[in-house]
Amino acid sequence: MTKIIRITESNLKSIIEHIVKEQLELNKINPISWVNSNIDKVQKFFEAKDIVENTGKKIYNSNALEVKSYPYRAMKEKEDAFCHQAMSAYSTNLFGENISSIIGYLNEVKGGARVFLRGTSKVPRFTKISSGYETDVKNNEIGRQIAVQNPNRTLNEYLKLVENNINSKNYHNTKSQYVKNFK
Repeated sequence: MTKIIRITESNLKSIIEHIVKEQLELNKINPISWVNSNIDKVQKFFEAKDIVENTGKKIYNSNALEVKSYPYRAMKEKEDAFCHQAMSAYSTNLFGENISSIIGYLNEVKGGARVFLRGTSKVPRFTKISSGYETDVKNNEIGRQIAVQNPNRTLNEYLKLVENNINSKNYHNTKSQYVKNFK
């Protein structure tokens, strides 16, 4: 027998806050002092988001460049993989592998919560917690490995490394399949 659990917006917020607190405690991080001591890096990270997304659009989805309102679900497969790998590579360079991993997982939890609370054209509200989690987490991991293998690069250098990586079919598709395995 399946048990139905009702999740309200405030319950979901509490769950996310608990996950964040648990992850920060596991890594012995005080979030306020950490942000304050890394404010320049945090600023660079947030500035990079638009650059990465616009570069992904330009390379893999040029029709989207003129669209003002651009939902994430409209991203093309390579574009989405590019954005996840590039942001993960850059955040690993800025903050290290552990913090980058936390940022990536929290982004997926946030995306899943957004689908749950707002729904989509294909998913009614309050029915599914999903954000493409498996695929995105795998592409985030590839991005972190790019940074580990290529430390201390600029954002533009990571963008080029990730573009080469995607064009070499080193990414996971929307079905969470590793593309390089296909002929």
